[in-house]
Amino acid sequence: MIRSGGAITAVLLLSVGLLSGCSADKPAQTQRFSSAESSDASGEHGLASQSGAEISDRVIGAVRASTSVRFSGTYSLPAPKDESVGPGLEGSESRTLSFDASGSAEKMRLEVKMGDRVGALVVTEAYVFASGNSAFMTALGVLAPTEEPVRFPSDADPLEPWLVFARADRLLASVIKTNPANPELSISGMSDGGAPRTQVAISAGGALLGTLEVDAEGPALPREMAITDGSGQLKVSFNEWGTAAVPDLPRHWGNPDGSSANG
Repeated sequence: MIRSGGAITAVLLLSVGLLSGCSADKPAQTQRFSSAESSDASGEHGLASQSGAEISDRVIGAVRASTSVRFSGTYSLPAPKDESVGPGLEGSESRTLSFDASGSAEKMRLEVKMGDRVGALVVTEAYVFASGNSAFMTALGVLAPTEEPVRFPSDADPLEPWLVFARADRLLASVIKTNPANPELSISGMSDGGAPRTQVAISAGGALLGTLEVDAEGPALPREMAITDGSGQLKVSFNEWGTAAVPDLPRHWGNPDGSSANG
C-alpha cells in the first residue's frame, strides 16, 4: 500500500495491503457527516467538482505549503508471514506500529514503538539521527551501545521501513496519490457539526476502504484518515498545522560502528 518517494516501502506495509481491493468494514467516523447528495459537499475549495487525481493533488499541495505539522497514529500489520515484513521488523512481539511525528519538511522528529522496539528519529534531507532502546538500535544495525544519537545517511537501508511515517506528504501520497493502479477518491459528505470538514471516500474496485477528512474552509488540510481491510489498518490524526514544534539537531552524535563524532 504505502510507497515513499520512489523507494518501495511496501516491503514493510505489503504492496497488496490496504489497497488490494478487498471488501472492508466501514471505517468509524469521528463526527457526523451528511451525504454528498443531501448537502453541498464541495466546501470552500470546491473539491466536489474535481477528479480523484485533482483531489489528491490539492490535499498534498496544501500539506506541502504548510510550514509545520504534528501527526500521529497506528498501523496494524496482518498476521505474520515470513516474507511479509521489512528489515528490522520481523520477530516483533506486537503487530501494531505506533508513531508520532512533529516538525517541518526540513526537520522532523519521529517517535515510534513496535513491540519491544522504542525509538526516535530526527530526520533531515541529508541525515537521520537515531536513538532508542537496544532492541530498536539493534534493528537498525547498531551493535555497539552508545549514549549519543547515531547519525545515518538519510538513504540508509535500515531506515527505509520507518521513514514513510516521518513526512505527512509522503504518507498521504502513499495512500491517496491516484494512478491506474491506486485508489479512487470521491467526495462523500460534509460535517454536520463542529469544525467544517469535507469527507473524502477512498475506494478500490468499487469497495470502500476508508475515509479522509479535510478542512472544508481554506486549504484542504487533512485532519483524520482511516483505512482498513483484511490485510491491515492505518489510522492517522493531523494537528497543529503551522504551529507544530520543529526539533533541534543534536550537537553530538555517534556513528553506526560505535565511534563518536562531534557535530
